[in-house]
Amino acid sequence: MAVPVARPSSTPRRPADGEERAVSAERAFIALAEAVAADRTRREVLDLVARAAAGLPGEATVQLWLVDEAGHRLELAASHGARPGRRGVPQPRTLGIHEGLAGAVAQSRAPLVLASLSAEPRVAAREWLRDQGLASFAGVPMVRADRLLGVLCLFTRRRRRFTPRAVSVLRSFAAYAAVAIENAALSDTATARLRRLETLREIERELSQQHDPDALLGLIVRRASELLRADSATVYVLDEASQFLRARASHDTGDWIRDVTIPFGQGVTGAVAARRVGMIVNDYGRSSHAIPPFVGKDAAILAQPLLHDGTLQGVIVVRRATVDQPFGETDLVQLGDFAVQASIALENARLLRLASDQAERIKVAAEIGQALAATRDTDRILDLIAERCRETLGAEAFGLFRFDGSGRLRYERGLGLPEAFMRVHRLALGEGVVGRAATERRAVETVDILHDPAVTLSPDARALIEGAGSRAIAAVPILAGGNVLGVLALYHPVCFQIPREEAEFLQILADHAAAALDNARLFTESRRRQESAETLASITQTLTGSLDLQTLITQVADAI
Repeated sequence: MAVPVARPSSTPRRPADGEERAVSAERAFIALAEAVAADRTRREVLDLVARAAAGLPGEATVQLWLVDEAGHRLELAASHGARPGRRGVPQPRTLGIHEGLAGAVAQSRAPLVLASLSAEPRVAAREWLRDQGLASFAGVPMVRADRLLGVLCLFTRRRRRFTPRAVSVLRSFAAYAAVAIENAALSDTATARLRRLETLREIERELSQQHDPDALLGLIVRRASELLRADSATVYVLDEASQFLRARASHDTGDWIRDVTIPFGQGVTGAVAARRVGMIVNDYGRSSHAIPPFVGKDAAILAQPLLHDGTLQGVIVVRRATVDQPFGETDLVQLGDFAVQASIALENARLLRLASDQAERIKVAAEIGQALAATRDTDRILDLIAERCRETLGAEAFGLFRFDGSGRLRYERGLGLPEAFMRVHRLALGEGVVGRAATERRAVETVDILHDPAVTLSPDARALIEGAGSRAIAAVPILAGGNVLGVLALYHPVCFQIPREEAEFLQILADHAAAALDNARLFTESRRRQESAETLASITQTLTGSLDLQTLITQVADAI
């Protein structure tokens, strides 16, 4: 009897569940090893880890949670395997550090395995779990050098009991994943730092080529906004006299920012100016630093002081309008580096402007000196002084005051002041800034003449000044031979403080005005003496040329 010979089946043998899981685990670890070895970005590694982890239990929905920089929250960094769901319940994106199943793993730093989720009280997103039809859970911490990086969570749709061996595989996978994620993060940081340095070098070259202060400020806010991927940026400059920070330049903020002033020490900007250190506020509406008119406009704010050689120049602020794009410590460092470059550029522009202004002042002084030597026309010289003073110093108005017959100082000539003011304004010695300069024979300044306790004003003078509007005044006496001939005055907006070098130039102009007025006085006196001498000579000639008494009397009377 023939014995039948067994033939191989044409259908391959289906691997057992254990073999399938072993193959899946092997593939997952191979993919993870490639992620560690390859030059991938952090984003690419996170996505790869999530995809690879989904195959560990055969088929799973994976969530990869990372601890935020502050260590207070878990953020969903990557996911894989989630389905649209019947009701479209969105997947949660953030959790408290101890919230939900991922938070429980983060708190204990130990694996958590649940065969059934139906009655689990620690579930934070139950509606999403139901919509996805998820039944079981396994979660393991991702730890690197005793530092918790995040939590790897796996959900299955069929109820499953994870064996100790399966949990051990998950722990090993999470450990390798932590290495891959950290290496990718370090690589991203190095790449970003190199890119940031290259960008800062490019910005430094751009800033160094711009010497106009206003154009430079505009360039600074634009580049800061681009560098930090912000929605807007503003540079505030400190007014030392008023202790207010005033918006000098803005990018994408709207015209409303032009009228904003922030008291020193208040709000984010004022606090940064007072403390001279940077600040991050990522929930501005709830912050103790929130002040009008920024509430409702800003969600996240980043600010750094502008400092040069220990001197506060101002504050640079960048903003984001939505809370889902918070600023981090890296952004704070980046803005700090940028602020250093901006401060240097601003100081260089200031020094260049001072040099240019000084050259212009020397040129104007020489022009007036030449006019003094070339003409005896006092009015022409004084008009030239008024015109050049206002042009060179950039004042709102300029006034030259001289004494009238009653000994009061009256406005004689100038530019920029209202006609009514020029026509009737009179000041007694010691009254106002102009009267004090004449009495004390020195330069006198005020940032607000109407609220300066050191300045006295009559009701009439106060009313005139309120109507004129210019309330910051600098005045210098016109002195010649120990005598006060008048006063030069500059008028600026309230709280403006005239720089020292401009006050010195105003004194030079006052000296030129004194020379012009004194030359006019000497010329008048010299001409009067000459006319008297000519009259006496004529009388003498008549006396010697005629003995007729009546003729002598007539000629003397005519001469007198």
